[in-house]
Amino acid sequence: MTFIALAGLVLVFSIPIVTAGPALTAGYYVALKAVEGSEYKIWQGFRHSFAQNLRPGIALGLLVFIPGGLILFALEKTRAAGASGRGAVFTVLYVVLLLVFATYASAAVYVFPLLSRFDNTTGETMRIAVFTAFHFPQSTIIMTAGLLFILLMTERTVWWMGLVFLPLWLYLTAYMDAPVLAALLEEKNQHQEEDR
Repeated sequence: MTFIALAGLVLVFSIPIVTAGPALTAGYYVALKAVEGSEYKIWQGFRHSFAQNLRPGIALGLLVFIPGGLILFALEKTRAAGASGRGAVFTVLYVVLLLVFATYASAAVYVFPLLSRFDNTTGETMRIAVFTAFHFPQSTIIMTAGLLFILLMTERTVWWMGLVFLPLWLYLTAYMDAPVLAALLEEKNQHQEEDR
């Protein structure tokens, strides 16, 4: 029930579209607390994280969603061109763009969970997301595959299928992210101790 309510908050707070980044960040803040068994209150935790991460969340949202949307748009156009029988070039281009999107999504799945946990600049959060994607390949592959599945189901069926999968997506990614973020925090603390 927690994740259904949380998904509803993420959707409502994402309505202006530019606030999707802070809404996802706040969603991950509460989802990670729920998965870790920490004490939390859905509305208070969500509202606190949303307000705290509003500006960096908007910046990161634009950095993540605009290029991702452009790649998805190009994917759809090349798929349609390849399906219409215009040649093998479009099929090859589709596969290349799919690999580009999968690589891009591998880092993007970490951006908002990282923002919910660490107080970094926008550039630093993006850098850590790329590092995390390569440093934790098993979690990255599972989360990226899940994201691609949701996008595929949403595209191939009806758009609201994405809404059905959002609570499950928040739970699974929070479950996968919790040990990854704990390892990153431990690594950060070790570096700080070594610098002293």
